Amino acid sequence: MEQLRIFLLSIATLVPIFLMLLHLFKRRSFTVNRFFIILSLLLSLEFSIILFIHLKPEIASNIIIIKVLMFLPLFIFTLSSIIAFLYPLKNLSEMFFPCFMILMVALSDWFFLYLAPDTAFILENFSIPKNPYTITQLTLSLISILSPTAIFIIQSQKSSMNRIINNIMLYTYGIIFCYLLFIIIYFLGYRFQDSGILTNPFLIFPIGYIFITTSYLLMDLRNTDMEKFYKESIIIIINFLIYTIPSYLFLKFFPYLKVNPLVNAGIKSSVVFIWLVISYRTITPLTSYIRTKKQNRYIKNINDTLIPINELRKITDMDKFWDFVTKDNFQGLKNIFGIQSAYFMLYSRKNRGYEFTYGYGEGINPEFLPEDNIVVQRLSSYINIFEKSYLLTDAHLADARSEIEKFFTDNNLEGAILLRNINDSVMGFLFLGTIAGARGYNLDIINSLEIFRIKLQSLLTTGLILDEITSDQIIEHDRLVIESIKSKIIPQEMPSIDGIRISSFFINNSSNGGEYIDGVKISKDRAVLFMADTLYNGIDSALNALQLYSIIHSRTITFNSAEKIMNTINQVLFTSKIGKIPTSAICITISPKGDFTLANASFTSPLIFDGELNSFSEIPSSGIPLGEDNRHKYILTSGRLKDDSIMIVYSRGLYFAKNQQNKTFPIQTIKDTVVKHRKFSPAIIAREIYNEITKFFDNTTLENDISLMVIKKVEIDG
Repeated sequence: MEQLRIFLLSIATLVPIFLMLLHLFKRRSFTVNRFFIILSLLLSLEFSIILFIHLKPEIASNIIIIKVLMFLPLFIFTLSSIIAFLYPLKNLSEMFFPCFMILMVALSDWFFLYLAPDTAFILENFSIPKNPYTITQLTLSLISILSPTAIFIIQSQKSSMNRIINNIMLYTYGIIFCYLLFIIIYFLGYRFQDSGILTNPFLIFPIGYIFITTSYLLMDLRNTDMEKFYKESIIIIINFLIYTIPSYLFLKFFPYLKVNPLVNAGIKSSVVFIWLVISYRTITPLTSYIRTKKQNRYIKNINDTLIPINELRKITDMDKFWDFVTKDNFQGLKNIFGIQSAYFMLYSRKNRGYEFTYGYGEGINPEFLPEDNIVVQRLSSYINIFEKSYLLTDAHLADARSEIEKFFTDNNLEGAILLRNINDSVMGFLFLGTIAGARGYNLDIINSLEIFRIKLQSLLTTGLILDEITSDQIIEHDRLVIESIKSKIIPQEMPSIDGIRISSFFINNSSNGGEYIDGVKISKDRAVLFMADTLYNGIDSALNALQLYSIIHSRTITFNSAEKIMNTINQVLFTSKIGKIPTSAICITISPKGDFTLANASFTSPLIFDGELNSFSEIPSSGIPLGEDNRHKYILTSGRLKDDSIMIVYSRGLYFAKNQQNKTFPIQTIKDTVVKHRKFSPAIIAREIYNEITKFFDNTTLENDISLMVIKKVEIDG
């Protein structure tokens, strides 16, 4: 038991240090994080003292150390009370008086301990003596332990943000559970092992969990989800028990065989290993299902709710289209998430602002927001979902925090979905009200709403583009529609970032659909490059390309690596009825240093020319076409382009096209052209490859589009 006690105390000493470092080096630190750093140090000091008392019992005779040991619990929970006053992100100046009074109570307690007679605190066999002084100190400590929970509950009632309130209440439930667990463990230890507060090693568990839970609550306010945290905690505990208890019982009670000791050890280790493997293979899929069950249910309901558009001719009646998009789809939010109100405000070029178009609930006021309104201007900076608690964490909202909070509070709103058009301007806001039971928008709901946003934006973008096409009267024939869509979604130039030069060309040979090439700058130091073959099925192929464009230009925060982009597109295409065509594609993300990620969906293999080695390599094609199987996960390939290295991405149209001699274009010609012009810019390399292609095919009438992209790593200036 003593060895277990020493081990657990050592862990309890180190864990606060680890969490302290997390808060010390977190990207953006607030006042609550700074107080938590101090609290961590004090908790580590408390456990260190207890540990050294067990290692060297003579330390228990040092009265100063024992008084510090008695004082630290009260001081730690005093700091916890200050954190409760400051949560979520108040400054110390806002709560100076209550925080000052709490510190004065702690200071008074130290004077009480300092003036108390030394004999009152001499430990007897690691037990705290019972006398008026120690009873008084324990009573004060008990009050300080209960204070943070009460303050958290009181402070939560002052917040207008349901997500904050919900997280605080779940946090307090967890803390109360830990208090009860502490009491149970203490009395069980006292009853069966005659162990007290300093000698019962299992008391570390509820104390440690309180501390870890508090750390999680304060660490990242934007992504805090106490419900998910508790679920993950239960999963970890159950997994640990499944792995360890049977193994321990087997090793403890398995009879010692009268064979060679090495054979006996081998049998035991083999059985334990087999058990761990079987447990892992059984538990891992189950825990993965439990973690994602709620979000997957939300996404399934979204897929079942969104109204699909099957054919272009069926949506030429745009009044019916907008009725489908708004009434049927928005009303589904109530059935899926329990959102009690939703209001869609669409941009009006005539009135230069956003007008209320459709919604359900008690109504929104005002029903028109001019484009220069500060709420519109600040929310327009978001690419994805805006949730009300972001007002506390996002610095660029500081000057408009009161106006945005008033607008949301007056209309009983908790979030907003921003929907962008083909020009990346906000075409509309979908303001979302509270969830039934004031549950707040947890991470499962926010992530599911992101899928809803992508799919809904795809529908709206399609509708707006078709509206524009209809108004210009250029849809007299399918070819004109396809050409119009192509002209709108194929970029004139590729994005540029420091250290990377990109050039491309697109040869439009087909009026029946074809290829789609694009590039999007998703941050100042990262770009997404995309190429796809949407086949040649007429309007269906064009709509498929249009849908790909809408998804790529959604610039969601999850688009930080190529395989995540491909998995998102695959999910959307699989459940979509707009040009549902299995689509071969390739996606690349690249940064100024040349670091790239790549995911391939049955597309051609990119070429990489190494400037130092003067040689080519290929990244093999893999994966299945997008939209075939929503369970398929695309493989991530990552690497780095060295300085003067060149990546060539070419389309299937070039690969399959034949000239008048029925010969396909030799890929070796691309390699030779790159080697010959490797010292020049990507624009020149692309131009020379283009000249070789036109020379090879001469006057041949080609039926397939041809796309090619040249990516070159150059030295960054400075």
